[in-house]
Amino acid sequence: MNAKMINCFILFFILMLPFKMSYADVGSANQHALSVLMNEFKIAKRALKAKPGKIVPGQRYTIAKGDTLKGIALKAYGNTNLSIRLVRNVIMKNNPKAFFRGNENYLFAGKVLKIPSVDDIRKHVFSSTSTTKRSRANKRNWLRFP
Repeated sequence: MNAKMINCFILFFILMLPFKMSYADVGSANQHALSVLMNEFKIAKRALKAKPGKIVPGQRYTIAKGDTLKGIALKAYGNTNLSIRLVRNVIMKNNPKAFFRGNENYLFAGKVLKIPSVDDIRKHVFSSTSTTKRSRANKRNWLRFP
């Protein structure tokens, strides 16, 4: 398993924290997952300070012709262990007017993006609204019996 797959698994596990489970050992597993994730954020902060990419996280970036969202995310966070998909999602959430019809493949050249800081990403991961929306969407697909 590579580091990105592990990070995705950890983020998925953290997003499942709000759901109530009856197992006694889930609490310790959640605490362990949380400590691992917080350690990843600390490592990412150190990596950004030591070796920043071409785009500085937490600052603004003007979209140039030919830019892709993945390329922008890689320039900002490519030297860290953070999931690039997560970074792309936060960029899209924070800059909805920079994308045609909310499609990440259609960026408007000349628009200014706010590149998320590590704290912005942390807030996105731990926000209750993102998990609540997902859980409601998932519940719609459940079969209900009388």
